[in-house]
Amino acid sequence: MATRLDHGLGPANHIVVSVLLPARNAASTLDATLASVLRAPFSELEVVAIDDASTDNTLDIFRRWSARDGRLTLLRGAGTGIVDALNLGLTHCRGAYVARMDADDISHPQRFALQAAALDSDASLAGVGGLVRLFPRGALKSGMLTYEAWLNTVVTAEEVARARFIESPLVHPS
Repeated sequence: MATRLDHGLGPANHIVVSVLLPARNAASTLDATLASVLRAPFSELEVVAIDDASTDNTLDIFRRWSARDGRLTLLRGAGTGIVDALNLGLTHCRGAYVARMDADDISHPQRFALQAAALDSDASLAGVGGLVRLFPRGALKSGMLTYEAWLNTVVTAEEVARARFIESPLVHPS
């Protein structure tokens, strides 16, 4: 999901989307997540990555990616959990929009460009989500497949408004 922020930065700010990415002990999935975000043909983005006191090599992976791609800013969290990590990262986001990712998510290459364009074109929107595909497919049971199907049917503003009392229809990796 991407949401609009008003930083009052004006036209000098060339970062349109800040991707907020907290992680703790995510070494097994982090390379694929970062590759999916940074391969996007949308150059006006930054990744604000928070290592929340990982005990595996998550921090090393973040450092490696940060060294080869200047769009990644690495922060160290205190290990106090995802809410504190997100709040820390949010204070460093410079984009007009913030998009959430988890360290085990894969992003569609056009996601950030399409979401920014949707938010730019309609000031009444507070957030924009997308369809999801859960993985690994072979490990999914019928309940998760049903949940995925439901998420992908909630596509209009009216449907989102109705569904918000059932479950969050805008999952953060979307």
